Amino acid sequence: ALHIGWLNIMIWGGAIMLAVEHIAHGEIILYPPFLTAMQTPAEIPVMLQEMAVVGGTMTITIVFIWALLVVASQKKLINISKTIQQ
Repeated sequence: ALHIGWLNIMIWGGAIMLAVEHIAHGEIILYPPFLTAMQTPAEIPVMLQEMAVVGGTMTITIVFIWALLVVASQKKLINISKTIQQ
């Protein structure tokens, strides 16, 4: 099994934690444009670059950890089935 549910939980957990971090640092406001970096047009390319680099890195890391968990769970199931067969 691929355990897509695990990946879903990990991605949503990361998104929620990131939103909380942005709110805690005052990077999100409750009125348009909602992101403080969008108030100055010169900061928009910097913001987009950071979103691409950090967001991409976070996504790749989450998928990698998920893949490790799936492989580990498969190995554990194989070991359990071997033990039961003996």
